[in-house]
Amino acid sequence: MGVVVRQSIQNTISTYLGFGLGAINTLVLYTRILPVSSYGLLSIQLSIATLLLPLFLFGLPNTIIKFYHKNASTEESARLNAFSLYFPLFFIFLAFVFVLFLGLVYFHFYFKNTLMWLLILGTFLA
Repeated sequence: MGVVVRQSIQNTISTYLGFGLGAINTLVLYTRILPVSSYGLLSIQLSIATLLLPLFLFGLPNTIIKFYHKNASTEESARLNAFSLYFPLFFIFLAFVFVLFLGLVYFHFYFKNTLMWLLILGTFLA
């Protein structure tokens, strides 16, 4: 069996396991442990955090895929790795500063501090 076929099978199995665990988590655990209002709030927070993910990453995974194999030396690879770490952290830091200093009073009235949790979830998803 070739390398591509073996990796394809492993990726397919891990994807199905991830969907299965997510289904068990969403359909069984969340509905039995959380009250209805908390379940709705959690699903909204996870959805918004998932929407924040592309804003935080700013297309960086595609950049790594495109340019990582073109690096001739380990120094260039190390620079690309450092850039791929610090570039999203800069946008995450800007989002936290925006929420803390510019929008906390306004959003606190409407969202009751859930915006900070959304940023934290978006950060950990990135």
